[in-house]
Amino acid sequence: MACWLALAMTRVPDKHAMGGVLRQWIEQCSSLEPPAGRWAIELAASGDLVGGAAVLPLPPDGIDLEIGWQPARPFWGRGLATEVVHGAAHYAFTAGADEVFAVCAPATPVESRPHGAWA
Repeated sequence: MACWLALAMTRVPDKHAMGGVLRQWIEQCSSLEPPAGRWAIELAASGDLVGGAAVLPLPPDGIDLEIGWQPARPFWGRGLATEVVHGAAHYAFTAGADEVFAVCAPATPVESRPHGAWA
């Protein structure tokens, strides 16, 4: 998981500012080729928006892909990351990706890292 991506982004102060971030992401997605993209994380039972996920090209070359996710803190520890990563990886591999990467910062708690990940 690209846990560190959230650290690279400043905190979004309000819904209006988040709207701007989302518009920017939508614009960026129009230039990405599948399987790259960004998605909302919604609860199946209610449809509530609880986070976001992405499959994006890794710098510097943009050849490799990484999976990133960021559920809202109240939804941590509920298995959402596992479900999101599985779905994103399945989508990427079905769309022809040979491999995807997941990266965690050293400060990421062990229980939050993808299986087998080390920092």
